[in-house]
Amino acid sequence: MRNADGGIDCYSGSQFPGQDKAAIAKICGVDPANVTVNVQLAGGSFGRRAQFGSPYMQEAAEVFKASGMNRAVKHVWTREDDIRGGFYRPIYVHRLRGALDGDGNIVAWDQKIAGQSILGKKRDEADRTSLEGASDLPYAIPNIRVEGYNTDVGVPILWWRSVGHTHTGFAVETFIDELLEKAGADPVEGRLALLKDHPRESSVLRKAAELAEAAGTAPE
Repeated sequence: MRNADGGIDCYSGSQFPGQDKAAIAKICGVDPANVTVNVQLAGGSFGRRAQFGSPYMQEAAEVFKASGMNRAVKHVWTREDDIRGGFYRPIYVHRLRGALDGDGNIVAWDQKIAGQSILGKKRDEADRTSLEGASDLPYAIPNIRVEGYNTDVGVPILWWRSVGHTHTGFAVETFIDELLEKAGADPVEGRLALLKDHPRESSVLRKAAELAEAAGTAPE
């Protein structure tokens, strides 16, 4: 909508307001200094409001421009538009290997992750969004190697619905369970031993275990 000074006001729960501002200015043919993006504290974006190039904002700006730019325009996608026109989460494949010493301690961790790069990295470049949650393990394991392999299958992708932890979290924690079971260790106590240098994570784990016990879902 136009404001009292003749500029353009946009109200959106934007995650990339600077990028959205530039998209609106370019399409509407105005100076970026005359565009104000009012960021609303709105949840539930799931990646829609954090897209490279601001395609949804470009569409809204095109509609606003076509309307004559003299009245407010509300731009909403239907669920069908959202599913057909949105980006997709990359599919990842993990391969994990580990080693235990004679006392059952986890002494080595080797993880390979293959999938499309959200940041458009080349095959030999690391994409932190693919490796987060694995390359920065909080567990005290002396020998850790995490490698990423970027693939290209032609599917438009983004951090749709969440970030890298959605796949690394599952892969990491299920493998930790396997290693602790192999070592004959309790899944909670075994993790706490590995988190001895991370009091915050340890506190969260203890609370989760406490709640699980109260709900009758704690592992036996």
